Amino acid sequence: MADLSDELSALVRERDLAHIWLLPSGPVTEDIAREAEQVMNTEECARAGQIRSPEVRQQYRLTRALVRHTLSRYQPQIPPDAWCFEANESGKPFVAGPPQEYPLQFNLSHSGGWIALAVTTCETVGVDIQFKSEQYDFLPVTRRFFTAEESSELDTLPPAEQLQRFYALWTIKEACSKARGQGLYSALRQ
Repeated sequence: MADLSDELSALVRERDLAHIWLLPSGPVTEDIAREAEQVMNTEECARAGQIRSPEVRQQYRLTRALVRHTLSRYQPQIPPDAWCFEANESGKPFVAGPPQEYPLQFNLSHSGGWIALAVTTCETVGVDIQFKSEQYDFLPVTRRFFTAEESSELDTLPPAEQLQRFYALWTIKEACSKARGQGLYSALRQ
């Protein structure tokens, strides 16, 4: 593992780095859950304790550990439990410390049993993944959140291609709004 950390640390110095990490969020062992909690801060542990759904609580712990361990891969001098996070006015989390020579930004998404983590040395990043359901009624969403041009584009496609294009547009819109650090719904009609 030290080899990967060395490579990632060297890449950070190159600047303009962007990586996306994917992790299945399925069931985890008690050992993994305990290990995840060991790197979480007091606030994160308290928040995890308030989550009623065991699956959602497990996913929260997993994402917290994933962020901390992954950031430490890029900055090996910073242990996973040393990272500090804050959120902007729209709730987007960002690295608040410790100080880094090459500051990292990150963003998370989860859907359909997967967690996506984007890490970059650029100013900002957004990532989105969506579980694709063939039965999803996307028309109400397009009417509410898509521009007239986007809705028109979907209407011109054959029915077999509409759902695929809907998911492509939706994930792009959501990732862009997350990169901007805006509230999701205020940015979706752009």
